[in-house]
Amino acid sequence: MAHLLIVLRSKGVKGLQGKTVLVTGATSGIGEAIAVRFAQEGCRVAINHRRGPESAQETLDKIRAACGESVAVALVQGDVSQEADVVRMCEEVVEKLGRLDILVNNAGIQLEEPPTPLKAMILTK
Repeated sequence: MAHLLIVLRSKGVKGLQGKTVLVTGATSGIGEAIAVRFAQEGCRVAINHRRGPESAQETLDKIRAACGESVAVALVQGDVSQEADVVRMCEEVVEKLGRLDILVNNAGIQLEEPPTPLKAMILTK
């Protein structure tokens, strides 16, 4: 795995330059790292945040530190557990960045439930 990352960093990923990507859950952790990496590859990046634009500021700062102002970035608010939010987020990305090519479904939830099959009702929390 480490070897693969070294190859990607040194050669880049063909075909990503100029693509537009929406990364859900991009305000921390893996989502933040994914958003920064796509920006480094020359993608326009939409940073999804659930609470407010200030929660996405650190991700935006990291993209700017890595890429300067050369990469278009948009902040899009939305809760991925709400279908209307997801539809609006995608429309907003197209409006702000011109298109949507790649969706990274990174946002997730953690439920404190026993390791048994979850019912659909539980997932609506």
